[in-house]
Amino acid sequence: MTLLEAVRERHSVRSYEARCLEADDVSKLEAYLMEINKESGMGLRLITDEPFAFSSRMAHYGKFSGVTDYIAVSGGKGLSERAGYYG
Repeated sequence: MTLLEAVRERHSVRSYEARCLEADDVSKLEAYLMEINKESGMGLRLITDEPFAFSSRMAHYGKFSGVTDYIAVSGGKGLSERAGYYG
């Protein structure tokens, strides 16, 4: 697939089902994020069961709804590029 084809095929999901992550999936995700953090120097962190993160006026960019689990991204210089790559 070319870049142009990928751009045309992309879609965005902004409304999520009310389902909890399984404990095994949480463990796997956290272990994977630790690997990425070591490799990248970033601070990726899994946040679960947090229903208020996208409820403020500032967080309404993108019109997300039903989000309770997400990955917080932090890091120093060059964060945008690394966040895009590892994200």
